[in-house]
Formats: sequence, C-alpha cells, structure tokens
Amino acid sequence: MYPPLARQAMIRGDVTVEVFLLPDGTVESVTLVDGHPMLVQAAVNSARQSTFEGVRCGNRGATQSFIYSFEQSPEKPDPFCCSVNRAASADSSIHGSQSGNHIIVTAPPICMCPDACAERWAEEHSRFRSPKCLYLWKRGHRKISIM
Repeated sequence: MYPPLARQAMIRGDVTVEVFLLPDGTVESVTLVDGHPMLVQAAVNSARQSTFEGVRCGNRGATQSFIYSFEQSPEKPDPFCCSVNRAASADSSIHGSQSGNHIIVTAPPICMCPDACAERWAEEHSRFRSPKCLYLWKRGHRKISIM
C-alpha cells in the first residue's frame, strides 16, 4: 500500500480523504481533502477497497473523514540486504494499523545501493593501482610538439 517511489524518496506524511458510505457500508465515493501527491493514490485506493459496517442512517448514506499517515520505520536497514530477495520482502513487511479514523502505514527502511554486498563485490572485481604506479604511468607519456 505504500507507493514504492515514495518509499525510495523517503516521503512521509498525512493524506486526508472523505469517504461517502452507503447504508449497507459499501463505499460510494472517495474525495481527496489534502495530502502529498505521491501518497494520494495509495490512500484513495485503500479507502475504495475498504469495507465498513452498515451506516444505518435510513436511506441516505454518510460521509466519513479518514487520515492516512505514511511513515518510515526508524530502524536501520540490514547492511547485507542484497543477499535477500528485496522485491518479495518489501511489500510483505509494510505494516498498517488503525485507531478510529486514523490509519497508519509503516514501511521498513529501504535497502539503498550500494549496500555492503555490492561494495564487497566491487572491491573483489576491480583493479586498483597504487599512486606510485599511476605517477610513473603518467610520467612515461610525453607530448611531443613539432614546430
């Protein structure tokens, strides 16, 4: 439910939506009140897919306001996160909780590249030259200009 691009950009914040509920509890419409543009679609989609208890207001429905808070977990990412399947674990570890009309979506930190595995691989597969070697290599080439 947390948009992947918003997670990578570390965007967090609140999105407020108004949901018009029919008497049987189904969602008739969802209207955006306020929120970050990258988080809006996720909140609207979540509200549309939600189910509610019957509103029992006669033949008319009711409007209910919800606040979706998108947060990033304060814990640090695993330094060897490239060793696990990131795509599979990214969506399954997003947690949601609800308290009244406030829905909190918490995502774990994202494994940013290069991580420790990528750095180790780069060190093992790169060719280092010592400063002395580079100095001698540069001094070995001379420009010759003909006048």
